[in-house]
Amino acid sequence: MESKKNDGIMHLPTFVTARRAISLNKTYVGIAIFIAILALTAWNPNVWASKFKGTSNSTINAGYNGTTAPAPNGNQGLPLLSIPFYAFPPLMLVTPIVVLFVYDKNNGVLEYLLSLGMTQRDIYLRYLKASLLLVAIYFVIFTIVDIAYSYAFFTASATSTLFIVLPIAIVIIMSVVAFMITMMMTFSSLQRTRIGSNQPLAMLVGVACTIPGYIIPLALPFNIALVAEILEAVMLAVTASVFIIYSGKLIKREKFLP
Repeated sequence: MESKKNDGIMHLPTFVTARRAISLNKTYVGIAIFIAILALTAWNPNVWASKFKGTSNSTINAGYNGTTAPAPNGNQGLPLLSIPFYAFPPLMLVTPIVVLFVYDKNNGVLEYLLSLGMTQRDIYLRYLKASLLLVAIYFVIFTIVDIAYSYAFFTASATSTLFIVLPIAIVIIMSVVAFMITMMMTFSSLQRTRIGSNQPLAMLVGVACTIPGYIIPLALPFNIALVAEILEAVMLAVTASVFIIYSGKLIKREKFLP
């Protein structure tokens, strides 16, 4: 009974789409794992904090290296620089979904689904849910490993920085993925590949959405940068939600035809 139930779950369209995407191109999964290791070690927010602690008069965060060591003026927001770097592995992980959509479109799979009576929004949600599923699985694993790594190589209090960075990163990346996939399905030009690459141009949309995350930590002190990052996360989440709600009107039938 349990086996049949599990088989039923794994045969849901969301799981099938995610499994097909990974089977289509495992290279991106390998790249995502490699970059995740870099994100865990070299780009860990506690690493940024330990590199730039200094002699400022204000204490920014007690989680820096497990002490109350302050960060120097102008560099207080640097631990938040981990947020855009944390976006790279999930973006690599959902690239097979983006490639699969283009593959299915070019091979008439989407046209077949339309002939079965599915709407454009039904098809869109199939690929969107598969993308969010992969990102969610990634973050569950990465969060556990990241907290364990920080606890082992820094201190218990150092994990307090992660509890600030990770929730913001998760909201931003989930929103970026939803927005990126909607844009790809709305504009056929984003389904084309770049010269010398098999990644559709839609991936540039995802990368572009992370650019403010590099500027904010470098330009603002920690407290102000934190507010700015939260506002960015909220704006991206609202934008993605609006596009999901109106996806049925935005995505035209001919966009899914070869």
